[in-house]
Amino acid sequence: MFETETHAMELVQVDAAGTEEWHCPMCGRRFQMRWPPEYAKVVLVPGDEYAIHTGAKGGLQMGEPAVLDAENYRAAPSASPTPEPELSPEVSDLWRRLLRDLEDER
Repeated sequence: MFETETHAMELVQVDAAGTEEWHCPMCGRRFQMRWPPEYAKVVLVPGDEYAIHTGAKGGLQMGEPAVLDAENYRAAPSASPTPEPELSPEVSDLWRRLLRDLEDER
């Protein structure tokens, strides 16, 4: 089995519309992307298509894809679970009526 190279992408620029341009200094890969809700990705220069490309932005790190064993996978516990907000009885009743009305429309 062969080892796949890992290349680190660099964020080059972000235009006024929020489209990001990313570049790999190792192989020349270059693409533009927009995040959801209007996701789009356009590869400008493919570079090494067999390399694993990673990158980071604002503290978020993209890395190698991982295959998890579903039977043995356990999600890490949340450091501080956020409690569900409690709704007043009036709001709860309103939501129940709205959901019931939606069900009736089906």
